[in-house]
Amino acid sequence: MNSKLPRYNGGITGNTIISSSNSTIGILLKECRNLSVTKSNKINITGPNIIGILLDQTRNMSINGTIMSLSGEKITLIKLENTNQTNITSNTMESITKDKKIAPVQLNNAEETNIYNNSIITTSEYAINIDAKSSKSIITSNKLYASNIGDNAVSKQSNNKVEIFENIPEEALNYYLNEETYNQFFDEKGQLRDNVPNKYNIILAGNLYNKTLNITHAINITSEGITSLINSTLIINANYTNITNINIQGENTKIIINANNTNIDLGTISAATTKSQNRTIITILGNRNKIQVNSISGDEENTQTSNITAFEVKGKQNNIKIKSIYLRYFNNSTGVLLNNAKQNMINISASIRSSNLIILNNSNENRIMLNASNIYSNGIILTNSSNNMITATGNIINNNDDGCGKAIIIEENSNNNLFMGIGINMFTHFNTSPITIINSNNNTISNSNIEFKGNCYAIEIIGGENNTIEDSSLKSSTLSGDKAVYQYYNEESMGKNTLKNNNHSGAAYYTRITTRDIIKVGNTITLNSSCNYNFRDQKGYFTFYVNGKEIGTVEAQNSTTASINYTITGNEGDELLVDVVYAGRNYSRAVGYNSSSFAITRLDSNIILPTVVNNGKMTNITAIILGEDGNIIYDGKVAFKVDQKTVEVVKITNGIAQISLDTSKYKPGEHEIYLVYGGNNQYAKSNSTTTLTIKKYDVKIEVDPVVVCKGSKTILKATVNDMQNNQVNTGKVIFKLNGKTLKDDEGNTIISEVKNGIATIEYMIPSNYSAKDYILTAVASDDKYNRIEANSTLTVTKN
Repeated sequence: MNSKLPRYNGGITGNTIISSSNSTIGILLKECRNLSVTKSNKINITGPNIIGILLDQTRNMSINGTIMSLSGEKITLIKLENTNQTNITSNTMESITKDKKIAPVQLNNAEETNIYNNSIITTSEYAINIDAKSSKSIITSNKLYASNIGDNAVSKQSNNKVEIFENIPEEALNYYLNEETYNQFFDEKGQLRDNVPNKYNIILAGNLYNKTLNITHAINITSEGITSLINSTLIINANYTNITNINIQGENTKIIINANNTNIDLGTISAATTKSQNRTIITILGNRNKIQVNSISGDEENTQTSNITAFEVKGKQNNIKIKSIYLRYFNNSTGVLLNNAKQNMINISASIRSSNLIILNNSNENRIMLNASNIYSNGIILTNSSNNMITATGNIINNNDDGCGKAIIIEENSNNNLFMGIGINMFTHFNTSPITIINSNNNTISNSNIEFKGNCYAIEIIGGENNTIEDSSLKSSTLSGDKAVYQYYNEESMGKNTLKNNNHSGAAYYTRITTRDIIKVGNTITLNSSCNYNFRDQKGYFTFYVNGKEIGTVEAQNSTTASINYTITGNEGDELLVDVVYAGRNYSRAVGYNSSSFAITRLDSNIILPTVVNNGKMTNITAIILGEDGNIIYDGKVAFKVDQKTVEVVKITNGIAQISLDTSKYKPGEHEIYLVYGGNNQYAKSNSTTTLTIKKYDVKIEVDPVVVCKGSKTILKATVNDMQNNQVNTGKVIFKLNGKTLKDDEGNTIISEVKNGIATIEYMIPSNYSAKDYILTAVASDDKYNRIEANSTLTVTKN
């Protein structure tokens, strides 16, 4: 598709150009002046000999805000031929080609070109090429990812006033990962190579296509937020791995987290697919991982026959934060699936649009927080799952489709679950009850607004007992209040469910939570809540929850506010999650719910670590960790490093962290000791350094006496220990008889290495030796310890 446009004045905006033809030019501007290719243009071309935008003999032109993706052979994103005064700014461009020598942006006889604030990702050697005839150009503040990066991604043949500066990323002490360097980091099976240092920083400096990244020891991978894993598999098998600011694309891309204590912070995930498949995008098998995703989405094309799950969680104590999930157009889609999962925190801050919102199978003690969502089949399904807390600050079903499925299903012995703040849009239509409890007990639904269209009950309880529905607004087209709850009893469970203070007016109100205090371990803070309902002369009650546990109820009389004190223990984790429900007691029985989270600051810690001088082969390194409150810390782990290499990680025992270091492995001189305290629930992590001075130390040596016949072989043995009786494992020993050093048949000194404190040689006693006692001397020496010798007796006997 070629677009040749008017010669003078105007703009090109809002176009989408898609082509797979040979020799295609997306936009061609020739002999034009004062034109702009401006925001909202999208160009996607595949094939050989293609150009995204070609400017030929133009003047005073601009290319701004265009999104461009080209793939094939001999491809160019932007080409300037004989141009003057061109601005190329704020474009996002990608080129995929095997032609490494062709830069995707080319300036040929281009004068006064300004290339600023663009993102260019390419598989070529350079991102921009400036020929010898081009002049007076500035290339600055761009993100340039090619085989070369930053300023080095610009190839310049011209020295005529061409300025190149402040393009990123800068060359630094990091590893740069792209198509060109992938094999340096990962082997043919996609496993991280052993020679990649532990915990090193790797920058994804270009998109990766059809790759496996199996992380087998802890590293950090990040990007500038514009690079992606495309049709690739990321497997994390190493604890404490960090993956941040990376995007995910492609129908085959998936992430498997089979490790603990990782930090995964992803940008956008594209779930689009062109084939029928069952797919889970992110699988979490490990524990205590922190995972944050900005958005997961799938387009509307060719997805109808696929079944997709955004998250599957099988571990425990993971903290998962998701902004939005949009998977409506798949055959069946699930936002989050918990299978045998325990004590996980799931926070969805924006909306989910999918067939199913949350499914829990055999999963207990999880906390799930929801915002407004659109569910097109079922919302929340609990099967044999207990002691979960699920809250919402918006309608979990928010669409107007006729005959929606279920908002909540609690079934198959799912007990002791708490639901608060659940909302259903009043214009949503249900043919059957939106909430069903089946053969499950002791569940509570409170402070919720279940209001909809349909001639059915709001809630049905079938075969369960001791379930409580309270302080909620319940209303269908025909039923309201307590009467909107259907109960099917058998003789044993007759009347054992509790319905109280459910209204029929739809009076749901906003509840706000604040505190002015410092949220720090050990502090007692005041939590304040207010409701935007006019109380007049009626009573109301605010019930406060912290991290899922009720801490108290405050009666509000003629007031719209309530306060309660809470002391932070440190067992809350990184966040103080506060839920407040309001229940009115007048005729309308107003209800309110909200939640807020506050970051918890731990107490500072300080490592007391003196300088260390070796004392023999083994040297103790001892540290004490103090809290800012002056107390000795008795809980946590400390990592000991010498010269930046971890030698041991130990638990604090009786207030002391200590290792015994084999200093014979280090050369004499000064070495750096670096300690890291990992923190605990009350105290923050900290680090400290000191100096290890290694001097030559004294050792002692013993020589075994020997009795041997002349003309026979014997074993000469020396034992070398330090002054604390630790076996020495370094150095060499020579032996002497009557002061004469023993040598082999070729006249070379016989030398024995000390291993595990022992040095031995085999020696033939010459047949001409006299039968008598000889002085047997062993001499040990090394650069780690002082020379030492000792004597014994070698007795030669007659044959």
